[in-house]
Amino acid sequence: MRLNLSTGVRQVPMIEERFFKGLDACAQAVSDALGDDLVAAIAARGQASLAVSGGRTPRVVFPQLAAREVAWDKVSVTLTDERWVPADHVDSNEKLAREYLLQDKAKKAQFIGLKTPEATPEDGQKACEERLARVPLPLDAVYLGMGEDGHMASLFPGSAALTESSGACAATVAPDGVLRMSLSPQTLLNARHLILMLSGEKKRAVYERAKKPGPVVDLPLRLILHQDQVPIAIFIA
Repeated sequence: MRLNLSTGVRQVPMIEERFFKGLDACAQAVSDALGDDLVAAIAARGQASLAVSGGRTPRVVFPQLAAREVAWDKVSVTLTDERWVPADHVDSNEKLAREYLLQDKAKKAQFIGLKTPEATPEDGQKACEERLARVPLPLDAVYLGMGEDGHMASLFPGSAALTESSGACAATVAPDGVLRMSLSPQTLLNARHLILMLSGEKKRAVYERAKKPGPVVDLPLRLILHQDQVPIAIFIA
């Protein structure tokens, strides 16, 4: 818990919840929040950094964000996680980001992917760490999704990365056996702002469970819901 040195009062960052009737309105609000974070970061520090997730909802969020008036040439974009597949693979999050986000005004942003030429994420760990060293840290904004098992980025239930990772990224394996690279818990919790978007009754139920205390290894979403380092905005459709 952080201590406000001017008042001596311990303060916990606020978790803001916002609810929307439809996916489109929720996606618009998420893109606005991310855009505001980038604009504020550039005004304060002359540059901004953003990490984004894969999945279905980014296809709605990304085009709206790409149309925002942001000094995109001062923005570095990376991923919250990546499958260990070629960048042109249908399941690649880099492919998703290039096709849906790095368009329109956002074409000027610098993109730093997580997939390296090495055969496995473990082999590529050092090279990925070197890539992330080019991203201005701490991240100004992180856009996260959530799986129905409570995972975020590629931090899955039972993953050793939830408790053992100390670098900027971590090699992980999904329950389906697909090798992945994820931003580490340390990188996520050092960010300036986390934005989580979720939709549907199943994910809402998982989110409500994760709000209750319990092991992070059972529900990785607890990693960001039960901490006092970074403010979080939850957008629920």
